[in-house]
Amino acid sequence: MGTRSLLNTAEVMESIAERINQISVYGGLDQVLNGLVQIKGEQK
Repeated sequence: MGTRSLLNTAEVMESIAERINQISVYGGLDQVLNGLVQIKGEQK
């Protein structure tokens, strides 16, 4: 079970990283930081 949840976490991090890469291409650093804040807010 631990290995599977670790894999899921890796997949989530990967999708977040892809999203950040797309954002940074279009919007630059400000939007990346705003996106990180929103992601953290959704998790709470």
